[in-house]
Amino acid sequence: MRIGRQVWDELVAHLKRELPGEGVGALLGRGQAVRYHPLQNIAMDQTHFAVSPTEWVSLLHELETTQERLVAIVHSHPSAPPVPSQEDREQFLYPESNLLIVSLQQPDKPVAALYRKIGNRLERQEFFTI
Repeated sequence: MRIGRQVWDELVAHLKRELPGEGVGALLGRGQAVRYHPLQNIAMDQTHFAVSPTEWVSLLHELETTQERLVAIVHSHPSAPPVPSQEDREQFLYPESNLLIVSLQQPDKPVAALYRKIGNRLERQEFFTI
């Protein structure tokens, strides 16, 4: 998967603003990620994320209008590596999309990993910024 450099920079800036909690958003496009859509984390603690059902449905309606697709669901791990937690594995329900986890253990040096659901497993995928 390809992510435009400006999109990547917007994504990282948003996730850093959400520290010390987890940030969440969506990468949108047609094939490659051409747009980042920040989402509000409504989780009550800083080590989880949850998106308002109303905000999520609104995003899905927007995708119908723009004819874009959900390229990846994005969230940060403020103090952990970009490896899916048990909760990440259980809650990722979009096999037609990807899961991008960005570790902000060192906020000035974000480390990211992309995963795709294949069967019951999340398998690591390649991505790069352009």
